[in-house]
Amino acid sequence: MQSEGRPREFMTVPEVAARLGVSPSSVYRAITAGELVAVKLGKSVRVSVAVFEAFVNPQAAPSAEVA
Repeated sequence: MQSEGRPREFMTVPEVAARLGVSPSSVYRAITAGELVAVKLGKSVRVSVAVFEAFVNPQAAPSAEVA
């Protein structure tokens, strides 16, 4: 259930797949390989919108490097 006016924080695997233009199986493989971080809630797998955005645009993600 989503509150009115509140942005979604998580996406389903099929939603991620649709946004990337790949199959859900490809998304599950990326999750299993550790390329994409996801959380499992019971039988449901969700990807954080912030994690998804960093996955598709890694240059925009904050760097962990120390100068």
